[in-house]
Amino acid sequence: EGVRLTEAEGGVMNFRWMPDGKEIIYLTKEQPSVEKKKEKERKKKEKFDSYVVGEEKYRNQLWKVNIESKKAAKTFNGDYGLSQFEVSPDGKRVAYVTNYSGDPNDGKKRDIWILNLENGETDQLTDFPGAEGDVSWSPDGKQLCYQKGIDPEFSPSETDLYIIPAYGGSPRNLTTKLDLSVGRYRWLPDGEELILSCSQGVYSHLYTLSLKKEKVKPLTEGDRYYSQFDLSRDGKQLVYILEDSHSFPQIWTATPDNRNPKPITELNKNFQEFTVAPQEVIRWKSTDGWTIEGILIKPLGYQEEQRYPLIVMVHGGPAGRMVNTLTGSRNAQLFAAQGYAVFLPNFRGSSGYDNRFVASNIKDIGRGDYRDIMSGVDYLIERGIADPDRLGVMGGSYGGYMTNWIISQTDRFKAAVSMYGIFNLITDFSNSNIPYWEKQYLGDYYWEKVDLYLEHSPFSYVGNIRTPVLIMHGDADSNTFISNSVEMYTALKLLKATYEFVRYPREGHGISREPNHIRDRFQRQLRWFNKYILGEEESQKKGIEEKKMN
Repeated sequence: EGVRLTEAEGGVMNFRWMPDGKEIIYLTKEQPSVEKKKEKERKKKEKFDSYVVGEEKYRNQLWKVNIESKKAAKTFNGDYGLSQFEVSPDGKRVAYVTNYSGDPNDGKKRDIWILNLENGETDQLTDFPGAEGDVSWSPDGKQLCYQKGIDPEFSPSETDLYIIPAYGGSPRNLTTKLDLSVGRYRWLPDGEELILSCSQGVYSHLYTLSLKKEKVKPLTEGDRYYSQFDLSRDGKQLVYILEDSHSFPQIWTATPDNRNPKPITELNKNFQEFTVAPQEVIRWKSTDGWTIEGILIKPLGYQEEQRYPLIVMVHGGPAGRMVNTLTGSRNAQLFAAQGYAVFLPNFRGSSGYDNRFVASNIKDIGRGDYRDIMSGVDYLIERGIADPDRLGVMGGSYGGYMTNWIISQTDRFKAAVSMYGIFNLITDFSNSNIPYWEKQYLGDYYWEKVDLYLEHSPFSYVGNIRTPVLIMHGDADSNTFISNSVEMYTALKLLKATYEFVRYPREGHGISREPNHIRDRFQRQLRWFNKYILGEEESQKKGIEEKKMN
């Protein structure tokens, strides 16, 4: 049975074992003094509690707790932006990453520092343009690896893996020959090799990296998605989560060279009783000749030479991606079970390909990606799968932006669902907790080129919207602020368009905190598509009304 070790008022944000196993070092938020707390409570009680935005700031601190005595003591006063940290193998130093301010808008600048646990002194290890992160000590404690984006000014750029001496020196890029973005990585005990994961189109795979040869070799292959891997302390066993397009994620073990792989979990056994809609990776040519990849989920009971209603699901980011797994797309299989074909495009700007591709919609959002999506829809119509008269589109975050953009540019879609999407780029910039997003993708601030923001904002074309649209947004969304959807709702109401605006209390970005909200979200989406794509009569005839769903 678990035993509580800490009483941290600021909560535990992250933690690591000390090498001797007797203590745990953890990251927590600095707390105001007792006097300040009392003063704040008094002002709140008297309703004299105005405050200056940004004035009250608290550091992220490192504390240690003894496993046996449960006594905790502050180890390092930290700073406002301290986030990830790792303890050296000898337990004498901590490497930590900070952006100094703690402001998520300052994500393009992060450095690595070394804290000496014996004397409390700190030394800066990196001070380069861009953001270093995901730092890890070599087994002998003499070197560190870290990740860094190719383009320091574009945070979604593909990431490389670097190595640097622990006491300072010049870093070396270990993955210059690998045209994929490096994700998670782990050292092998000999310190000569690492295992790393890379996004690869609609899949993710594991690779081995030799430090001496700087050579990367694939460790896994096939139409599978490998994630969350790790190594045992002695390095003799590899463990990872494995999933594909027809089964749920399971934990597998293997040797470090991935021999003798076997599952050690068998979760959701009763799922075998259900029929899964077939998923297919598809590729098509966009209007400018680029090859674009995506996933088609055919409806249950699919029959050749029959056309089906199609729902286009647009991912967020735009540097997100759709993956060919059973759980990789929100509710796609549920829509397929109700007779819809579902199309998941990885349009330009998606991650998982190369850096040119992920950066290709800079200063072009809503243009090239729009053409990629629409050419994919046309491809499915040409194949005889999609019914051109029964099309729907949906997406969240940047996918919500693209949904808003698509229905302001064409009336080909019979229904749309816009979830926590951008409607007005100036509004989004002014209210989001990461306003640097607009600067990265548009290249300028709105006061420098206001026409650029207007040209790429769906609100400039709201008068063109003829598609019935369901708008969904969480009240507590600090990323894509709800004012975007309020503006869209207000305009559509005055235009006497067909719309519905649903707000979710307490929900942040994603509308995914509360189970009842998640269920409500899907049921409303299904009703909306059934009504405006299939028509009420056909919806009832096919038995897919909400009563049937319940």
